[in-house]
Amino acid sequence: MIKEESTHILFDGEKIIISPNLGKIFDFLMNIEREIESFIDFEKQLQKIKESYTETLGFTAFLAKKIEDNNIDFNYIISENPENIASKFDFHLPIRSQFIVLFASLETLFCLYITYIEKIDNEEDIRKKTMDKKETIKFLNKFILSNENEYFNVNKKIFSKISAKQIREIRNSLTHFYSVKGGINIIHNELNEKARKLEGKLKEKGNNNVIFISPNDLFLLIRGASKILIKSWSDDYLSDPIEFSEKITFVKSIVDKNSAVLIKNKDLNI
Repeated sequence: MIKEESTHILFDGEKIIISPNLGKIFDFLMNIEREIESFIDFEKQLQKIKESYTETLGFTAFLAKKIEDNNIDFNYIISENPENIASKFDFHLPIRSQFIVLFASLETLFCLYITYIEKIDNEEDIRKKTMDKKETIKFLNKFILSNENEYFNVNKKIFSKISAKQIREIRNSLTHFYSVKGGINIIHNELNEKARKLEGKLKEKGNNNVIFISPNDLFLLIRGASKILIKSWSDDYLSDPIEFSEKITFVKSIVDKNSAVLIKNKDLNI
């Protein structure tokens, strides 16, 4: 029986049990994931609004016809043609910006991993580690390009062509120069299916090195990496609770010092 005041974590890949003193760490991680997910799914939500608007537009046209057929005196002028409004929902978020945000979230996981493994909570020491090429490659192979990563494992035929070196290069290229480098092509989410077909056609012609990745692909790879990290904490707790408690204290410390406070408009009494 786990004591309530103990520091503990149990994760079976789906369900998680944590002690109250670890709550802030997981609030921190969940808030980041929710924010990223809302950003990545923005176009999908916009499409749903467009579909609802188009449906409403059709119903409005039906009512207008009824008014006309029944000679009802009704005169209302709309400043813009309703059909033109629907086209404004066809909006694409800047794809490079999406990837930069995603790499920022992956960097957060990397920092937490280093903090835990090295037992450090000094920001300068953590940055030195995360800027080290060997450490970065090791992290990417362990958490992203790993059979333990659910999304990688399901899509191994696609992502096994990607190296940790390439991911590091495209991350650096995007965040430092807002450009794409490293042999990986980035695509919008809705082009995923077409990209897979194109990869197949190119493979038939002997070109097996062309790789396409969407923001949603990277988001799901990062989600898989989060699960691996949490599972490793759970395994450490089960094998050595005292050592785990010591290591996770550094993670709690760095989260306490760096986590943002999110304030919603409804919470502001101004």
